[in-house]
Amino acid sequence: MKIEDNRNDTRKFSDLVIGDIFTNDARFYYMKTENFYSENGKTTSIADEFNAVFLSEDYAGTKARFSPDEKVLLLDDVTLVLN
Repeated sequence: MKIEDNRNDTRKFSDLVIGDIFTNDARFYYMKTENFYSENGKTTSIADEFNAVFLSEDYAGTKARFSPDEKVLLLDDVTLVLN
């Protein structure tokens, strides 16, 4: 079987808007969020700042951080299915 992925909507993370769904490696899916910080509300380093959450099943809800210039692939035709 041959699988061909013709999606080509690569852009910088900073070009996304809050709520956009994207991937950076085709294994995990994310949603861009407002910037938020570690649970104690104190920022001691950039590692305490987050701007996305995982949507992939095993990591759903886990915080993630992307740099503004990081290349990501916007997924603009996403469907949420509730069972």
